Amino acid sequence: MYGNYSNGYFNAHPWFTPQPQPQPHTTGVNAPTSQNNGSRPFPPQQPVTSSSTSSSSDIVQALNDKSTEELQRLLLDDDAYNTFLQNSDAVRQIDSLWKEMSNRNVELAKQNLEKESEIFQLKNQCTVIRTTELAAAQERFNEACKKQADLRARFSPGVLIERLQEAAVKIDNDSEDLFNQLLSGGMEINEFLKRYRELRFVYHKRTLTRLAAKSSGLTPGC
Repeated sequence: MYGNYSNGYFNAHPWFTPQPQPQPHTTGVNAPTSQNNGSRPFPPQQPVTSSSTSSSSDIVQALNDKSTEELQRLLLDDDAYNTFLQNSDAVRQIDSLWKEMSNRNVELAKQNLEKESEIFQLKNQCTVIRTTELAAAQERFNEACKKQADLRARFSPGVLIERLQEAAVKIDNDSEDLFNQLLSGGMEINEFLKRYRELRFVYHKRTLTRLAAKSSGLTPGC
């Protein structure tokens, strides 16, 4: 409607399309020209809608206050056209808003540049953590996992059952050796009975424990 605004200037576009005006009959060269009711020639205006702003209304009012010669000059003289627009409140408000937005964009750009340095420092810190603290923590974690795996392998149900069986066999062999000592006369009967009962008690205890573990589903290799 008002032309393209760039670099503080407007490209001139006609504000209205001039309409041919009827020329009254004159008797002299210098006779004044006029229309009905003595009003200056001006094209009919479009009705103002509810969305029209006060700034645009001010421009329209300023145009209404100009003579036909002044309006024609605005149409033909780009400098006069730009001067009129730059002096209007609406254009000043637009120019002020544009400058405010430009300054705000510059401020945001500066803030982004400041954040860029902070982000770079944080990236360096993350790199240091990954190469030093994280690597050491990962190594400790791997060692702990290895120890856990060793303990689970040593004390797994299958391994414990096998150890119970080995311990029971050893006790059985010890009691057999003790009996042979009695037969060879190397041990008194009272001492033999005491030690033999202790060995057999441990043997049966370990054997029953192993059988209970196997019957519960715990087998070697589980």
